[in-house]
Amino acid sequence: MIQFVVPQLVQRVAASGARPAEAEAASAVTTVSDQLGGMSAEHLVERHGLLLIIVFGESVIAIGMGTGSLPLSVGIAAGAFLALAIASALWWMYFVRDEGRAEEVFAETAPEKRFKLAMLAYYYAFLLMLLGIAAFAAGVKKTIGHLGEHLHTGPALVLAGGVAVYLAGDLAFRAVLGIGPARFRAAGMLLVLPTVPLAAATAGLWQLLALVLVLLAVLGAEARWAPAAVTSATGSG
Repeated sequence: MIQFVVPQLVQRVAASGARPAEAEAASAVTTVSDQLGGMSAEHLVERHGLLLIIVFGESVIAIGMGTGSLPLSVGIAAGAFLALAIASALWWMYFVRDEGRAEEVFAETAPEKRFKLAMLAYYYAFLLMLLGIAAFAAGVKKTIGHLGEHLHTGPALVLAGGVAVYLAGDLAFRAVLGIGPARFRAAGMLLVLPTVPLAAATAGLWQLLALVLVLLAVLGAEARWAPAAVTSATGSG
């Protein structure tokens, strides 16, 4: 979204110091916001979805990097399965339940209002989601090889905090586009935080299991009490 912001700022600064004739000529030039307004909603949503997929891929790579040269064991296999389950649940929340509805909202939004909507949803809110996945991946990398041990507060906090930040960004994304409900994911965002002391008191494997259970509970609650919110993984297209 930086490519949308910078030209917009440059244009406004230039127009503020220009003479009336020059300002009128500048306003006649097609702006980035105009281009975004004419952009296909499907194209906009799809491109940002690809970015999210790339970051999710990093969380999968982190599993292999975290194990390093450790021999495959039941504990490592279980931890890898749970880490993939968490990543899959986060993926499901956006691509199955949010992406198609986001495309519908953009398609129904007037072209002149799409720039602001895209900035709020696919820059500010989306940035939190991307950072959350990156933090989760870092936590997985640090913990996957030590799942049978008591975790230090730092790795445990990064692991749970990454999931919480992702959910916070997703809540902001949904709020901007008006595609609730929000209560289940807000509850999930709060419930993942107590897994930090759980990891310190027991082991990292139990924290991963607790995170999986929280996310499955959120998805299950949404499927039970908000079934109309479900969309196909391919969106409305």
